[in-house]
Amino acid sequence: MRMKIEYAGHYEDCTGGNKSFGGGDDASGTFNNCTGGPYSFGYLGTASGTFTNCTGENHSFGYLGTVSGTFTNCAGGSSSFGGFGTASGMFNNCTGGNYSFGYNNVVPAGKFYFCSGGQYSFATPPSASSYYCMKGGLTFP
Repeated sequence: MRMKIEYAGHYEDCTGGNKSFGGGDDASGTFNNCTGGPYSFGYLGTASGTFTNCTGENHSFGYLGTVSGTFTNCAGGSSSFGGFGTASGMFNNCTGGNYSFGYNNVVPAGKFYFCSGGQYSFATPPSASSYYCMKGGLTFP
């Protein structure tokens, strides 16, 4: 039986498949230019690292977990960036699909700058720390 693993190292120009880079575990390291498949980067765990120019498919970046890291120029599919978890990190110029960016947060959290998400993205009401973001084609604050 595999015990919980924490991905705390430095990862650069890496590519992984389904559940890579902490899929089911924690991603607390530094990730630069990394690409993961569905359920990557802290799925079911915590994505608390520093992520720059990273891409994940659906349910990536802390889906059902906590996203408390720093994300710059990252992209995820549906339900990414704490989609059904908590998005309390810092997000700069990131893109997510439907149900992304802490959609299920009861209390708005995180800081979002120039981010865009699909339908039902971002907590409702949106965080007071959301600047020039788009939700399902609608701009808010």
